[in-house]
Amino acid sequence: MKLEASDQEKAINYLNEKWPETSRACPICGNDKFVVSDVLFEFTEYDPPMIGSVEFPIIPIVCDNCGNVMLFNAIKVGIMRGDG
Repeated sequence: MKLEASDQEKAINYLNEKWPETSRACPICGNDKFVVSDVLFEFTEYDPPMIGSVEFPIIPIVCDNCGNVMLFNAIKVGIMRGDG
């Protein structure tokens, strides 16, 4: 699912609130610049034969230097509404 600019802004605001700037560094290369994906993805629980599996919306945050990808729950970020 393609994200609106306002959804990317929500993700940036969430990261700024939860991830202190003083500790904001890529765990691989130490870079402190990241890109918020403009696409929302989904993990699906591995549950053969895939009956009743749980789906989990995620937004990738990518290190601008090395490409390391961190995944954040799109419901917690405020981009998607959770069931219930």
